[in-house]
Amino acid sequence: MNNIIRAFDIKLIFVTLVAGLLATGSLTYSAPAAATHVDENGVPIDHAAACGRILTANVVALDQSIMFNRLGAQNVNWMMYALERDVVVMNDPLTPSLFPDADGKPLNRLGPMTGAQRASLKGNVALRPDKRPRPLVLRAAAGDCLQINLTNLLAPAANPFQANGPVDPITGVDVLQIDNQVAGRYVSFHPLGMQLVDDIDDNGSFVGASVNGSLIGPGESATYTYYAEAENAYMVYSRGQPFGGEASGGNVGVGLFGVVNVEPKGAKFYRSQVTEEEM
Repeated sequence: MNNIIRAFDIKLIFVTLVAGLLATGSLTYSAPAAATHVDENGVPIDHAAACGRILTANVVALDQSIMFNRLGAQNVNWMMYALERDVVVMNDPLTPSLFPDADGKPLNRLGPMTGAQRASLKGNVALRPDKRPRPLVLRAAAGDCLQINLTNLLAPAANPFQANGPVDPITGVDVLQIDNQVAGRYVSFHPLGMQLVDDIDDNGSFVGASVNGSLIGPGESATYTYYAEAENAYMVYSRGQPFGGEASGGNVGVGLFGVVNVEPKGAKFYRSQVTEEEM
């Protein structure tokens, strides 16, 4: 009985405190002030005007099965960011490709497409067969601006791939089933710590003028522009589904992450073109 009374007293104190704060206006909402960034001399920085150059990356978010090691650890319902030029259309034997699969059947590489054409591909793309699934790495130099044209080509429903393994005789459930993807299919591209250039819609989160902020659903596209203010490694992740799924990490827990490496001002960087034969 004493424990019940004590718990009731704590709840009463909490309710009274909240009521008092509301009465005094301490919990009223006010719009946050716009962030102002200044240089070493205290002069406000106009990030859009400060861009030394604008680098553009066409990026796709897709479902991609992955094998983690030679022991067979895997996730058939992994997700990843990939450059659009490294993504192919599945089950399309009509358009030849430079990269046929192991059986010699052609795969169609994504090329210049309209928004409607991209939208029709959701859930029907994969990483090029000569590429290994791995976190996306983009590079820029200090003072550059990085423009990300992101297209969400995830399947409309979560966990689109089934392992089709042995079935548990008691539960009737596939023992190899991996279904840790979050039900929501919204994604974005947010390099943690980089500065926004145009407006709050560059933030890649549930903010902005549209209904879903700067998040995009399957088949949708968005552009985010960031200012590379200083040398660093900036983790990239999707703020579309930040919680839930494996380890409560949302989309991050199943692969939708990467990095933007900002190198010294004026640095040159090249994409590796080493082939399998050379390796």
